[in-house]
Order: sequence, then C-alpha cells, then structure tokens
Amino acid sequence: MTVAAKQSVVPALLVAWAFAAAPTLLWLVRSSVASDGRLLALGSALLVATGMMLRRADRGRSNAASISVTTAATSTSLFPFVLLLAGLAFALLVRRTIAFHSLEALGVGLATYGALGLVLSRAAFRRALPLALLLATVLPMGGHLETHLGFPLRAKTAELVASLLSQLGYAVATSETILVVENHAAQVDLPCSGMKSLWAGLLFFFGASVVHRVRVGIVWLATLAGFTFALVAANAVRVAALSILALVVKNPVLTETVHAPLGILAFLVAGLLAVATLRLLPAESARSVVGRPSPRKLPLFAAAVVFGLFALVPTRTIAKVETDLGFAYQPPASLSVTPEAMSAVEQSFLKAQGASYSGKWRFATPEGLTGSFLIVVARTWRAQHPPEQCLAGAGNAVAGVSTELLAADFPLRVVSFANQGARAMYWFESAESRTADYGARVFDGILAAGRGAAPAWAMISVLFDQPVNPHEGAVTAVARALSTSTAAQLKEISP
Repeated sequence: MTVAAKQSVVPALLVAWAFAAAPTLLWLVRSSVASDGRLLALGSALLVATGMMLRRADRGRSNAASISVTTAATSTSLFPFVLLLAGLAFALLVRRTIAFHSLEALGVGLATYGALGLVLSRAAFRRALPLALLLATVLPMGGHLETHLGFPLRAKTAELVASLLSQLGYAVATSETILVVENHAAQVDLPCSGMKSLWAGLLFFFGASVVHRVRVGIVWLATLAGFTFALVAANAVRVAALSILALVVKNPVLTETVHAPLGILAFLVAGLLAVATLRLLPAESARSVVGRPSPRKLPLFAAAVVFGLFALVPTRTIAKVETDLGFAYQPPASLSVTPEAMSAVEQSFLKAQGASYSGKWRFATPEGLTGSFLIVVARTWRAQHPPEQCLAGAGNAVAGVSTELLAADFPLRVVSFANQGARAMYWFESAESRTADYGARVFDGILAAGRGAAPAWAMISVLFDQPVNPHEGAVTAVARALSTSTAAQLKEISP
C-alpha cells in the first residue's frame, strides 16, 4: 500500500473521529470551564506533553520512521483496532443506557488511543499509554465518581469494617453504609468512599511512570493493580480506625482531628511504595527501534467507518427514559396540609431532568410542629438530588448533614443550619425500599437502567419552621406518615 493511499484515508479517519468525539469534547469544555478552567488547562498541557512525547518516541534513524501520520510505521497487531472497538462499544452502552457523560468520555478516550495505534509504531503506542491514562485522570469526574459509583465501594468498606468489629467482640448492625454499635450510628459517607484518594493516586502513579520512563508491560500492570489495591485497603483501614474511635471510644473530637491526617498518611505510604517499585522497573530506551514502514489502508478505513457510525447514534434522552407515571400524591390524613405553589423555574427544571411528578405543601401537626415538605417522583435518578444543595442555594447557612436512624430500616439525613440546629430532613423512598443515601439511590438507578426497568422513586424533603430533634415523637410521626403514604401510593403504580 502506497503512502499516497494512506494519505487519502487518514483525513477521513480524522473527520470521522471529530464527529464522534464532538459531544464528549463539548461536555469536557463546559465541565472544565465550570471548574474555573483549571481542568481544561491541565488537560491541554497534558495533551501537548503527549504529542511531544510521541514525537520523540518515533524519531528513528531515518525520515521514514518519523511521527508523521503519512509515513509512520504502523503496528501489524490487531490490538489497537480491538481497543478502538472496545472503547466505542463501552461508550455506546453508556450513551444508550445511563447517559453518564464521564464514563462515555472514558470510552471515547480509549477508542482514540486505539486509533492512534493504527498510525504509530508499536514502541510509540506502548510508550504513550501512561500519558494517555494520565490525561484520562484529569477528566472532570471526581465528584461524579464519588456520588454515582462510590456507593458500592462505601458499602463494601462498611461491610469489611463491620466484620472487623465483630471479630473484636462488638455487636455490629449494618444498613447499607451505616454502622450501628450500642445504639450509636456512623455512616461511611462520601469523603470515606476512597474515590478521591484513588483518583489522586492514579494521577500520581501515571505521572511517576512518565517521569521515570518506565517500560509498560506485565510487571507495570501488576504494579498498577497492587497500588490500586493498596489505596483501597488503606482507606478501609482508615475507616475502621475512625469507626472504632466514633462507635467504641465514643470520642467525636478525636475522630474529627485524626480524620484527615490518617488519610494523608495512608496515601503517602502507598505512594512511596509505588515510587520505590517503579524505580526498580526497567526503563524504555531513549530511542525507539522502529521497523520499515508498512502502512495499511483497510484498518484505517474500517476505523473511520466505525467512528462515523458511532457519531450517528443519538444519546438516550431523559424524555425517552422517563414516562408519565400517572402519579398524584395524596398527603396523609394525620397532617393538616395546604398546597404550596412551586415556582415556574422549579417546575421547568425538574421536568427537564425527567421528573414525573413534583409537589410542595405546608403542614401542621396536632403537637404544634409546622413546616413544609417537597416530594419529587421519577424513575430517573437525574431528577433527584441531595436537598441540602437547594437549601443552601435558598440562602440557608447549612452547618452540617448527618445520618440518623429512626429504626433499623429507616435512615434519614438531617440538615442543620448555623446557630439553629436541625431544621430539615430527607430520604428517598420506593415501593419496596428506603434509603437516605443519594449514592444508593443513584446506584440503584444505574443498575435498573442497565436492566431496562427502573422503578419509581420519591425524594421526600421536609423543612421545619423551628429546630427539631429527629428522634422526638412528633418529628418521627411526620416522617413515618410521609413514608407510609408515599410507599403505598408508589405500589399502586408499580408494574
């Protein structure tokens, strides 16, 4: 195959890739700008570094071995093309099921790296892997991972900690990410998921691999797996230590004091071990050994076609995910209620996110408690959110959020305002289950979307006009009345 023939295919591949990656790139720019542009700047710098690194890697002894895509010595292996197909298949699965932009971006990035393997030498393709992974870690997905994917990690951590405490002789009860010892509860919350330390650790590992020019191979992959396991294990040990301090020693001040230092110490130990191991691994040679050019037109043309087909597949919109449930909430008779109109902005926002029903009421109890409650019903988790965000946006000074157990199967989140104490509480209810953990709600929605049968969930948020004790009888009665009536009405519309 002549160089001219290859030149005719490469532009088609670039155009097809641009159309396929355009939605992901636009989302990446919007997300990065929303983060003050720091991620965009870092990502751009890493992209430039990747290009410079690839150019140096493909400098051979002749002009035929240069980095130019028109004369590069391409790999005869099918692995890059398989990688391209796997990345786009993953992105397509995400696009048509959960529409999770961060994960779709990872799939498109993987496919892009595979496409590069069709125009680079084997040595340059292999050497680019750490930098490509380093670039992937700066995607604006840290918060998304903690909220959307951190729940199973937190649940497993809580399970391990409960097992450890049981071995030490303590009677431990667990509910999702909540640990209960002698009527004292502690939750493995978002900061304890370990996702932030895992993200920072991978960023550090890939950066160290680039700095030390480590040769990518089986040993490097094994080191990466060991480092990842060490980070997860270190976080589990940290959570166990904090749980013992909170539930057994019952010293909240000491628990809060050592929370951050324990995390930093665990990260430093794992990081030092990773660096020591990387320094022992063989380094790439300064000059790539590149064979004679053997460009192939067929894989490039096939890649262009695959990218083009991917670009034609639309994202599964929320409107298609959500259907009219025919739900109209009837408040419990035990509460004296008055409907409260929602603003047009609130209604349009919730509808755009896929809410099937939303309503707000003022309430009063025979004991004199007054306040308001909001119910949002939807199949998609995108229509619901942690209410403390809206409470803070409405001008309330949110001082803290804690998890309380009204019963073993009834957790709720209590929101405290500055200088006022507990003023709000919320939880999520379905026909069959109840949770106060937004991550659990999201994870259930992701799994259900994969099965194609998402159940309806209600977000129930209560704002009191006065500070309350969540375990006080009148407050508990409000929560139970709303929970019982909502679950019963959701059962009526369940398939």
